[in-house]
Amino acid sequence: TGSAEVAKRDAERLARVLALVEAGKVCSPAAHYDAALVLQHSRSPDHHKSAHAFARFAADHGHPAARWLAAASWDRWHVSRGLPQFFGTQLVRNAPTEPWCLVSMDPASTFEARDAWGMRPMAEMYARVLKMNDRSDLPATEAVVTELGYICAPKAWE
Repeated sequence: TGSAEVAKRDAERLARVLALVEAGKVCSPAAHYDAALVLQHSRSPDHHKSAHAFARFAADHGHPAARWLAAASWDRWHVSRGLPQFFGTQLVRNAPTEPWCLVSMDPASTFEARDAWGMRPMAEMYARVLKMNDRSDLPATEAVVTELGYICAPKAWE
């Protein structure tokens, strides 16, 4: 599937979800989760904020996967506005020729806060960014990832 096809399908899904939201048809925790999943894939910070609200509702009402989505949509909302992330879920690539990088973390983020939301240890995110840059041979530590330039400052999405 080409990127143009994916973008078209994503736009159609987004339009459908926004229509359902407008019509008041997003009622169950599962529907909130599904809406959040689509909204967080948008390029709009407003949609990311809504995605977080929908995911929080789903999580608060027992949807099993919604806690992770609430955290990821929170991070995406912040990163898309040029702010550091809190949970460590967002990797970006500023151009096809540039490496993937982990967006820098909010200094207030702690293991305990991340763990309370069911987030994986940061070492797993370090391993992920190393793998995405074909550097899985290196230790998955903050020092290594930082030295390679795989941690980047947040940049607002245009």
